[in-house]
Amino acid sequence: MAEVDTPDSDYLDFELSIWAEGSRYYAKVTQSPAGESQRATLTSLVDSPAAAETLRLKLENALLRSAASVRGPLSVQEKLLREFGEGVFDSVFRRAAPIADQYTRSLAIVDTQRPQGKVKGLRVKLRIDAPELAQLPWEYLYNSGDEEWLGLQHRSPIIRFLDVGRPPQELTVTGQLNVLGMIANPGGEWEPIDTERERRRIDEALKPLQEQGRVNFCWVPGQTAEHLVDMMSKGPWHVFHFIGHGGAYTSSETEGDSGEPPEGFIVFADEDSGAREVPASDLKVYLQGPFGQPRLVVLNCCEGAREGASKLTSPATTLVRSGIPSVVAMQFPISDESAIKFAEAFYEHLVDNAPIEAALTHARIMIQVKSRVEWGIPVLYTRSRSGRLFAGGKPLDAMPLGPAASPVRPDDDGARKARIRLQELFRA
Repeated sequence: MAEVDTPDSDYLDFELSIWAEGSRYYAKVTQSPAGESQRATLTSLVDSPAAAETLRLKLENALLRSAASVRGPLSVQEKLLREFGEGVFDSVFRRAAPIADQYTRSLAIVDTQRPQGKVKGLRVKLRIDAPELAQLPWEYLYNSGDEEWLGLQHRSPIIRFLDVGRPPQELTVTGQLNVLGMIANPGGEWEPIDTERERRRIDEALKPLQEQGRVNFCWVPGQTAEHLVDMMSKGPWHVFHFIGHGGAYTSSETEGDSGEPPEGFIVFADEDSGAREVPASDLKVYLQGPFGQPRLVVLNCCEGAREGASKLTSPATTLVRSGIPSVVAMQFPISDESAIKFAEAFYEHLVDNAPIEAALTHARIMIQVKSRVEWGIPVLYTRSRSGRLFAGGKPLDAMPLGPAASPVRPDDDGARKARIRLQELFRA
Protein backbone atom coordinates (compact mmCIF):
# COMPACT_ATOMS: atom_id res chain seq x y z
CA MET A 1 0.00 0.00 0.00
CA ALA A 2 1.27 3.48 -0.85
CA GLU A 3 2.33 5.76 1.97
CA VAL A 4 -0.29 8.19 3.18
CA ASP A 5 0.72 11.84 2.84
CA THR A 6 -0.12 13.74 5.99
CA PRO A 7 1.64 17.13 5.87
CA ASP A 8 1.72 18.94 9.23
CA SER A 9 -0.59 16.38 10.80
CA ASP A 10 2.04 14.10 12.42
CA TYR A 11 -0.57 11.34 12.72
CA LEU A 12 -2.42 9.02 10.41
CA ASP A 13 -6.16 9.17 11.07
CA PHE A 14 -8.39 6.30 12.11
CA GLU A 15 -11.79 7.97 11.82
CA LEU A 16 -14.60 5.93 13.36
CA SER A 17 -18.28 6.85 13.07
CA ILE A 18 -20.72 5.43 15.65
CA TRP A 19 -24.47 5.89 15.46
CA ALA A 20 -27.80 4.38 16.50
CA GLU A 21 -30.62 2.96 14.41
CA GLY A 22 -33.57 2.06 16.57
CA SER A 23 -32.27 0.08 19.53
CA ARG A 24 -29.05 -1.01 17.82
CA TYR A 25 -25.67 0.66 17.54
CA TYR A 26 -23.44 0.58 14.47
CA ALA A 27 -19.91 1.64 13.59
CA LYS A 28 -17.94 2.20 10.42
CA VAL A 29 -14.38 3.23 9.65
CA THR A 30 -14.72 6.24 7.34
CA GLN A 31 -11.00 6.95 7.01
CA SER A 32 -7.84 5.04 7.91
CA PRO A 33 -4.45 4.09 6.46
CA ALA A 34 -6.06 0.77 5.52
CA GLY A 35 -9.12 2.39 3.92
CA GLU A 36 -12.80 2.37 4.85
CA SER A 37 -14.77 -0.53 6.28
CA GLN A 38 -18.25 -1.93 6.01
CA ARG A 39 -20.57 -1.04 8.83
CA ALA A 40 -20.60 -3.33 11.83
CA THR A 41 -23.13 -3.99 14.56
CA LEU A 42 -21.81 -3.23 18.04
CA THR A 43 -22.76 -5.88 20.57
CA SER A 44 -22.35 -5.86 24.35
CA LEU A 45 -21.88 -2.08 24.43
CA VAL A 46 -24.94 -0.75 26.27
CA ASP A 47 -28.51 -2.02 26.20
CA SER A 48 -30.26 1.35 26.10
CA PRO A 49 -29.85 5.10 26.63
CA ALA A 50 -30.98 4.60 30.23
CA ALA A 51 -28.26 2.00 30.76
CA ALA A 52 -25.67 4.38 29.31
CA GLU A 53 -26.76 7.14 31.71
CA THR A 54 -26.57 4.74 34.67
CA LEU A 55 -23.10 3.63 33.61
CA ARG A 56 -21.87 7.19 33.32
CA LEU A 57 -23.11 8.06 36.80
CA LYS A 58 -21.40 4.95 38.18
CA LEU A 59 -18.09 5.96 36.60
CA GLU A 60 -18.45 9.56 37.77
CA ASN A 61 -19.09 8.43 41.34
CA ALA A 62 -15.97 6.26 41.18
CA LEU A 63 -13.89 9.24 40.10
CA LEU A 64 -15.34 11.45 42.81
CA ARG A 65 -14.54 8.85 45.47
CA SER A 66 -10.97 8.32 44.32
CA ALA A 67 -8.04 9.98 46.05
CA ALA A 68 -5.94 12.35 43.96
CA SER A 69 -2.75 10.41 44.73
CA VAL A 70 -3.69 6.74 44.58
CA ARG A 71 -0.57 4.55 44.37
CA GLY A 72 0.20 0.92 44.96
CA PRO A 73 -2.20 -1.91 44.09
CA LEU A 74 -5.08 -1.45 41.67
CA SER A 75 -7.80 0.55 43.42
CA VAL A 76 -11.49 -0.25 43.22
CA GLN A 77 -12.06 2.93 41.22
CA GLU A 78 -9.30 2.22 38.73
CA LYS A 79 -10.52 -1.35 38.34
CA LEU A 80 -14.01 -0.10 37.49
CA LEU A 81 -12.64 2.30 34.86
CA ARG A 82 -10.45 -0.44 33.42
CA GLU A 83 -13.39 -2.85 33.17
CA PHE A 84 -15.40 -0.17 31.37
CA GLY A 85 -12.56 0.69 29.00
CA GLU A 86 -11.83 -2.95 28.25
CA GLY A 87 -15.48 -3.73 27.58
CA VAL A 88 -15.87 -0.84 25.13
CA PHE A 89 -12.57 -1.60 23.40
CA ASP A 90 -13.49 -5.28 22.97
CA SER A 91 -16.96 -4.42 21.69
CA VAL A 92 -15.66 -2.00 19.04
CA PHE A 93 -12.09 -3.03 18.21
CA ARG A 94 -12.23 -6.81 18.73
CA ARG A 95 -15.71 -8.26 18.27
CA ALA A 96 -16.78 -5.93 15.43
CA ALA A 97 -14.80 -7.74 12.73
CA PRO A 98 -14.77 -5.03 10.00
CA ILE A 99 -13.55 -2.43 12.54
CA ALA A 100 -11.03 -4.77 14.17
CA ASP A 101 -9.52 -5.73 10.81
CA GLN A 102 -9.01 -2.12 9.68
CA TYR A 103 -7.66 -1.12 13.09
CA THR A 104 -5.07 -3.92 13.12
CA ARG A 105 -3.98 -3.18 9.55
CA SER A 106 -3.78 0.56 10.27
CA LEU A 107 -1.58 0.01 13.32
CA ALA A 108 0.71 -2.17 11.21
CA ILE A 109 1.09 0.60 8.62
CA VAL A 110 1.83 3.14 11.34
CA ASP A 111 4.40 0.86 12.96
CA THR A 112 6.33 0.62 9.69
CA GLN A 113 6.53 4.42 9.42
CA ARG A 114 7.12 5.44 13.03
CA PRO A 115 10.77 4.25 13.20
CA GLN A 116 11.51 6.42 10.17
CA GLY A 117 10.05 9.47 11.91
CA LYS A 118 7.34 9.89 9.28
CA VAL A 119 4.39 9.73 11.70
CA LYS A 120 3.89 9.87 15.47
CA GLY A 121 1.07 7.37 15.59
CA LEU A 122 -2.53 6.57 14.76
CA ARG A 123 -4.98 9.25 15.84
CA VAL A 124 -8.32 7.69 16.83
CA LYS A 125 -10.96 10.21 15.72
CA LEU A 126 -14.32 9.35 17.25
CA ARG A 127 -17.45 10.68 15.54
CA ILE A 128 -20.15 9.58 17.97
CA ASP A 129 -23.61 10.65 16.80
CA ALA A 130 -25.51 8.76 19.50
CA PRO A 131 -25.66 11.22 22.45
CA GLU A 132 -26.10 8.49 25.05
CA LEU A 133 -22.81 6.97 23.88
CA ALA A 134 -21.04 10.32 23.48
CA GLN A 135 -21.57 11.02 27.19
CA LEU A 136 -19.43 7.99 28.11
CA PRO A 137 -15.69 8.51 28.82
CA TRP A 138 -14.18 6.86 25.73
CA GLU A 139 -10.82 8.35 26.74
CA TYR A 140 -10.51 5.35 29.12
CA LEU A 141 -10.42 2.77 26.31
CA TYR A 142 -8.27 -0.12 27.56
CA ASN A 143 -6.53 -2.70 25.36
CA SER A 144 -6.08 -5.74 27.62
CA GLY A 145 -4.02 -7.52 24.95
CA ASP A 146 -1.30 -4.89 25.18
CA GLU A 147 -2.23 -3.97 28.77
CA GLU A 148 -2.43 -0.28 27.96
CA TRP A 149 -4.83 2.65 28.12
CA LEU A 150 -5.20 4.18 24.65
CA GLY A 151 -5.61 7.64 26.14
CA LEU A 152 -2.13 7.46 27.69
CA GLN A 153 -0.34 6.42 24.48
CA HIS A 154 1.34 8.88 22.14
CA ARG A 155 0.99 6.09 19.59
CA SER A 156 -2.84 6.29 19.68
CA PRO A 157 -4.28 9.60 20.94
CA ILE A 158 -8.06 9.83 21.17
CA ILE A 159 -10.02 12.87 19.99
CA ARG A 160 -13.70 13.68 19.49
CA PHE A 161 -14.13 14.84 15.90
CA LEU A 162 -17.09 16.94 14.78
CA ASP A 163 -17.49 17.23 11.02
CA VAL A 164 -19.16 20.62 10.67
CA GLY A 165 -18.09 21.65 7.18
CA ARG A 166 -14.95 23.29 5.86
CA PRO A 167 -12.08 23.05 8.36
CA PRO A 168 -10.66 26.33 9.67
CA GLN A 169 -7.51 27.93 8.32
CA GLU A 170 -4.38 27.53 10.39
CA LEU A 171 -2.84 30.56 12.08
CA THR A 172 0.79 31.50 11.56
CA VAL A 173 2.41 32.73 14.76
CA THR A 174 6.00 33.99 14.96
CA GLY A 175 6.11 35.19 18.55
CA GLN A 176 4.66 34.32 21.92
CA LEU A 177 1.62 32.17 22.52
CA ASN A 178 -0.96 34.67 23.77
CA VAL A 179 -3.28 33.07 26.33
CA LEU A 180 -6.21 34.94 27.84
CA GLY A 181 -7.41 33.54 31.15
CA MET A 182 -10.66 34.23 32.95
CA ILE A 183 -12.12 33.14 36.28
CA ALA A 184 -15.83 33.58 37.03
CA ASN A 185 -17.11 33.14 40.57
CA PRO A 186 -20.79 34.09 40.21
CA GLY A 187 -22.03 33.02 43.62
CA GLY A 188 -25.68 32.21 44.17
CA GLU A 189 -26.47 28.52 43.71
CA TRP A 190 -23.05 27.89 42.19
CA GLU A 191 -20.29 26.44 44.35
CA PRO A 192 -17.84 29.16 45.44
CA ILE A 193 -14.47 29.33 43.68
CA ASP A 194 -11.32 30.48 45.46
CA THR A 195 -10.33 32.89 42.69
CA GLU A 196 -7.08 34.01 44.29
CA ARG A 197 -5.91 30.44 44.74
CA GLU A 198 -6.90 29.46 41.20
CA ARG A 199 -5.14 32.53 39.81
CA ARG A 200 -2.03 31.89 41.88
CA ARG A 201 -1.83 28.23 40.80
CA ILE A 202 -2.12 29.05 37.10
CA ASP A 203 0.43 31.86 37.43
CA GLU A 204 2.87 29.50 39.13
CA ALA A 205 2.31 26.77 36.55
CA LEU A 206 2.99 29.10 33.61
CA LYS A 207 5.66 31.27 35.23
CA PRO A 208 8.62 29.35 33.70
CA LEU A 209 7.16 29.69 30.20
CA GLN A 210 6.54 33.41 30.71
CA GLU A 211 10.05 33.96 32.02
CA GLN A 212 11.38 32.25 28.90
CA GLY A 213 9.35 34.67 26.79
CA ARG A 214 7.38 31.85 25.17
CA VAL A 215 3.94 32.54 26.67
CA ASN A 216 2.11 35.76 27.39
CA PHE A 217 -0.65 34.91 29.85
CA CYS A 218 -3.07 37.66 30.85
CA TRP A 219 -6.15 37.62 33.04
CA VAL A 220 -9.47 39.22 32.17
CA PRO A 221 -9.78 41.92 34.90
CA GLY A 222 -13.33 41.01 35.80
CA GLN A 223 -15.96 38.27 35.71
CA THR A 224 -18.62 39.54 33.32
CA ALA A 225 -19.17 39.03 29.60
CA GLU A 226 -18.50 42.74 29.10
CA HIS A 227 -15.04 42.35 30.65
CA LEU A 228 -14.28 39.48 28.25
CA VAL A 229 -15.46 41.37 25.17
CA ASP A 230 -13.35 44.36 26.18
CA MET A 231 -10.21 42.22 26.54
CA MET A 232 -10.80 40.44 23.23
CA SER A 233 -10.46 43.82 21.50
CA LYS A 234 -6.99 44.38 22.95
CA GLY A 235 -4.92 41.89 21.04
CA PRO A 236 -4.60 38.62 19.11
CA TRP A 237 -5.46 35.94 21.66
CA HIS A 238 -4.58 32.45 20.49
CA VAL A 239 -6.03 30.54 23.46
CA PHE A 240 -8.89 31.33 25.86
CA HIS A 241 -8.64 29.51 29.21
CA PHE A 242 -11.80 29.66 31.34
CA ILE A 243 -12.10 28.56 34.97
CA GLY A 244 -15.58 28.43 36.45
CA HIS A 245 -18.88 26.63 36.06
CA GLY A 246 -20.74 25.25 33.06
CA GLY A 247 -23.51 22.87 32.10
CA ALA A 248 -26.08 21.97 29.49
CA TYR A 249 -29.70 22.96 29.12
CA THR A 250 -32.28 20.21 28.92
CA SER A 251 -34.64 19.93 25.97
CA SER A 252 -37.57 21.17 28.04
CA GLU A 253 -35.65 24.32 28.99
CA THR A 254 -34.72 25.40 25.49
CA GLU A 255 -36.84 23.83 22.79
CA GLY A 256 -40.25 25.22 23.60
CA ASP A 257 -42.25 26.34 20.58
CA SER A 258 -39.12 27.15 18.55
CA GLY A 259 -37.97 23.55 18.31
CA GLU A 260 -34.38 24.67 18.78
CA PRO A 261 -32.10 21.99 20.25
CA PRO A 262 -30.54 22.54 23.68
CA GLU A 263 -26.96 23.72 24.02
CA GLY A 264 -24.24 24.05 26.60
CA PHE A 265 -23.51 27.15 28.65
CA ILE A 266 -20.89 28.62 30.96
CA VAL A 267 -21.59 30.90 33.91
CA PHE A 268 -20.35 34.48 34.14
CA ALA A 269 -21.06 37.01 36.86
CA ASP A 270 -23.46 39.84 36.10
CA GLU A 271 -23.19 43.52 36.99
CA ASP A 272 -24.90 42.90 40.34
CA SER A 273 -22.46 40.12 41.37
CA GLY A 274 -25.05 37.49 40.54
CA ALA A 275 -24.87 34.65 38.02
CA ARG A 276 -25.49 34.84 34.29
CA GLU A 277 -25.70 31.65 32.24
CA VAL A 278 -24.20 32.35 28.81
CA PRO A 279 -25.03 29.90 26.00
CA ALA A 280 -21.92 28.60 24.30
CA SER A 281 -23.09 30.03 20.97
CA ASP A 282 -23.11 33.49 22.59
CA LEU A 283 -19.65 32.88 24.05
CA LYS A 284 -18.40 32.18 20.55
CA VAL A 285 -19.65 35.65 19.51
CA TYR A 286 -17.89 37.27 22.48
CA LEU A 287 -14.63 35.59 21.46
CA GLN A 288 -14.65 37.20 18.00
CA GLY A 289 -12.34 40.16 18.57
CA PRO A 290 -11.00 42.47 15.84
CA PHE A 291 -7.86 40.29 15.64
CA GLY A 292 -9.86 37.12 15.06
CA GLN A 293 -11.05 34.35 17.35
CA PRO A 294 -8.93 32.00 19.47
CA ARG A 295 -7.70 28.86 17.81
CA LEU A 296 -8.26 26.92 21.02
CA VAL A 297 -10.59 27.21 24.02
CA VAL A 298 -9.83 25.43 27.31
CA LEU A 299 -12.81 25.02 29.64
CA ASN A 300 -11.82 24.12 33.18
CA CYS A 301 -15.36 23.68 34.42
CA CYS A 302 -16.77 20.42 35.71
CA GLU A 303 -19.40 19.90 32.99
CA GLY A 304 -17.64 21.54 30.07
CA ALA A 305 -17.60 18.25 28.15
CA ARG A 306 -20.70 16.58 29.56
CA GLU A 307 -23.18 15.52 26.91
CA GLY A 308 -26.88 15.05 27.48
CA ALA A 309 -28.49 11.65 27.16
CA SER A 310 -30.64 12.75 24.22
CA LYS A 311 -28.73 15.63 22.59
CA LEU A 312 -25.10 16.65 22.01
CA THR A 313 -25.34 19.62 24.33
CA SER A 314 -22.06 20.25 26.14
CA PRO A 315 -20.43 23.69 25.98
CA ALA A 316 -17.48 22.09 24.19
CA THR A 317 -19.50 20.58 21.34
CA THR A 318 -21.59 23.73 21.00
CA LEU A 319 -18.48 25.89 20.65
CA VAL A 320 -16.95 23.63 18.02
CA ARG A 321 -20.18 23.41 16.06
CA SER A 322 -20.47 27.20 16.13
CA GLY A 323 -16.99 27.76 14.71
CA ILE A 324 -14.26 27.45 17.34
CA PRO A 325 -11.62 25.10 15.83
CA SER A 326 -10.73 23.10 18.96
CA VAL A 327 -11.90 22.87 22.57
CA VAL A 328 -10.37 21.02 25.50
CA ALA A 329 -12.89 20.51 28.30
CA MET A 330 -13.43 18.42 31.42
CA GLN A 331 -16.00 15.62 31.32
CA PHE A 332 -15.98 15.12 35.12
CA PRO A 333 -14.98 17.25 38.11
CA ILE A 334 -11.19 17.37 38.43
CA SER A 335 -9.06 18.06 41.49
CA ASP A 336 -7.11 21.31 41.80
CA GLU A 337 -3.80 19.44 41.75
CA SER A 338 -4.63 17.62 38.52
CA ALA A 339 -6.01 20.78 36.88
CA ILE A 340 -2.78 22.67 37.57
CA LYS A 341 -0.61 19.78 36.44
CA PHE A 342 -2.69 19.67 33.24
CA ALA A 343 -2.18 23.39 32.53
CA GLU A 344 1.55 23.26 33.19
CA ALA A 345 2.24 20.23 30.99
CA PHE A 346 -0.28 21.11 28.28
CA TYR A 347 1.00 24.62 27.57
CA GLU A 348 4.62 23.53 27.79
CA HIS A 349 4.05 21.24 24.82
CA LEU A 350 1.85 23.69 22.93
CA VAL A 351 4.61 26.31 22.80
CA ASP A 352 6.83 23.65 21.24
CA ASN A 353 4.14 23.56 18.52
CA ALA A 354 3.24 19.97 19.28
CA PRO A 355 -0.15 18.86 17.91
CA ILE A 356 -2.91 19.55 20.41
CA GLU A 357 -3.56 15.84 20.90
CA ALA A 358 0.14 15.24 21.62
CA ALA A 359 0.17 18.06 24.18
CA LEU A 360 -2.98 16.62 25.76
CA THR A 361 -1.51 13.11 25.91
CA HIS A 362 1.59 14.50 27.60
CA ALA A 363 -0.59 16.34 30.11
CA ARG A 364 -2.58 13.18 30.83
CA ILE A 365 0.60 11.25 31.53
CA MET A 366 1.73 13.98 33.94
CA ILE A 367 -1.63 13.81 35.71
CA GLN A 368 -1.37 10.02 35.88
CA VAL A 369 1.88 10.35 37.85
CA LYS A 370 -0.23 11.68 40.74
CA SER A 371 -3.66 10.26 40.00
CA ARG A 372 -4.29 6.93 38.33
CA VAL A 373 -7.90 7.81 37.52
CA GLU A 374 -8.19 11.55 36.79
CA TRP A 375 -5.98 11.59 33.71
CA GLY A 376 -8.90 10.72 31.40
CA ILE A 377 -11.04 13.69 32.45
CA PRO A 378 -9.72 16.19 29.83
CA VAL A 379 -11.33 15.69 26.40
CA LEU A 380 -10.36 17.19 23.05
CA TYR A 381 -13.13 18.21 20.65
CA THR A 382 -12.09 19.49 17.23
CA ARG A 383 -13.35 20.32 13.78
CA SER A 384 -9.84 20.75 12.37
CA ARG A 385 -8.31 18.14 10.11
CA SER A 386 -4.84 18.92 11.41
CA GLY A 387 -3.88 18.64 15.05
CA ARG A 388 -1.41 21.50 14.88
CA LEU A 389 -2.40 24.69 16.61
CA PHE A 390 -0.20 26.79 14.36
CA ALA A 391 1.21 26.45 10.89
CA GLY A 392 4.88 25.90 10.15
CA GLY A 393 5.71 22.89 12.30
CA LYS A 394 8.35 24.75 14.33
CA PRO A 395 8.45 25.81 17.99
CA LEU A 396 7.28 29.34 18.64
CA ASP A 397 10.00 31.96 18.81
CA ALA A 398 10.76 33.29 22.26
CA MET A 399 10.38 37.01 22.86
CA PRO A 400 12.23 38.89 25.60
CA LEU A 401 9.96 39.93 28.43
CA GLY A 402 9.88 43.51 29.57
CA PRO A 403 7.70 45.42 32.03
CA ALA A 404 5.02 45.90 29.38
CA ALA A 405 4.66 42.13 28.85
CA SER A 406 3.96 41.23 32.47
CA PRO A 407 0.72 39.36 33.23
CA VAL A 408 -2.41 41.41 33.82
CA ARG A 409 -3.81 41.00 37.33
CA PRO A 410 -7.17 42.32 38.54
CA ASP A 411 -6.97 44.99 41.24
CA ASP A 412 -8.89 48.08 42.29
CA ASP A 413 -8.03 49.80 39.04
CA GLY A 414 -7.57 46.62 37.03
CA ALA A 415 -9.57 47.50 33.95
CA ARG A 416 -7.68 50.74 33.31
CA LYS A 417 -4.26 49.19 33.93
CA ALA A 418 -5.09 46.18 31.77
CA ARG A 419 -6.00 48.48 28.89
CA ILE A 420 -2.73 50.43 29.21
CA ARG A 421 -0.58 47.31 29.47
CA LEU A 422 -2.18 45.61 26.49
CA GLN A 423 -1.96 48.72 24.35
CA GLU A 424 1.78 48.70 25.04
CA LEU A 425 2.08 44.96 24.56
CA PHE A 426 0.47 44.93 21.12
CA ARG A 427 1.70 48.30 19.87
CA ALA A 428 3.21 48.38 16.41
